[in-house]
Amino acid sequence: MITKTKYFKRGVPRRNIILYVIGGILAIAVVVFLIFTNVKISEKRKALEAQRDALEKEIQILEEKNRQLKDEASKQQTESFLEAEAREKLGFKKPGEEVVVVLPSEEQKEGVEVATSSFWERFKTSVSDFFQNFLEKLGL
Repeated sequence: MITKTKYFKRGVPRRNIILYVIGGILAIAVVVFLIFTNVKISEKRKALEAQRDALEKEIQILEEKNRQLKDEASKQQTESFLEAEAREKLGFKKPGEEVVVVLPSEEQKEGVEVATSSFWERFKTSVSDFFQNFLEKLGL
């Protein structure tokens, strides 16, 4: 009987204390892990919501553009639109009408000729103009 009293006086065995400490550390680790993953999921959700809002705005813009294009397409199918385009772009005329063509002025013709010349021709003329202006400034 003496041994029994010594056992009860000693208290909780060390093995139980170690198990309680390990269990507590594991519980704290699980709680920290769950909090960390919850924060990550919340951040991901906010990013996806922002992306969804941006895509919804883009959808609205594209639907408006689609509606405008459909309106324009339906407008282009009318006979009056087709007639106006044929007159402007193709030079068609109704019987009894005369077509008047306005020719560009001489200045505009020169600008067109410069624009239609090749790159090397434009380069050569710009270099020669540069040297002529340079020599004129030097007085030679």
